Amino acid sequence: MGKRRWTVVLVPHGSEPSRIVEVSYTVLKLAAGACVAVVLISLLLGYASVSRSVDISRAVKLEQENAALAAQIGELHGRMGSLSDTLQLIAQRDQQIRVLANLNPIDPQVRAAGI
Repeated sequence: MGKRRWTVVLVPHGSEPSRIVEVSYTVLKLAAGACVAVVLISLLLGYASVSRSVDISRAVKLEQENAALAAQIGELHGRMGSLSDTLQLIAQRDQQIRVLANLNPIDPQVRAAGI
């Protein structure tokens, strides 16, 4: 038995003669394999580019969130400084009132404990 072959008949619309093309089975398998390989490679490249663009957009969002959080930390740091100044002012007034009221001063360790 001879080699397997596919016969493709190309029939044009006009009065041109038909063409007959014979393709061996191995060439057909190679062409189909090449087409499958091209499709798989293009799918992989498409997936890689989409995932990379998603990663880039995610990184941009994370950078924006990081900047917002840094701004909030700066604001909280400023408020903590203001609160610390207010507490020092209250402690000074407490000492002045204790002197005026002839009371014993609070021990620094007790003041540090917040009592």
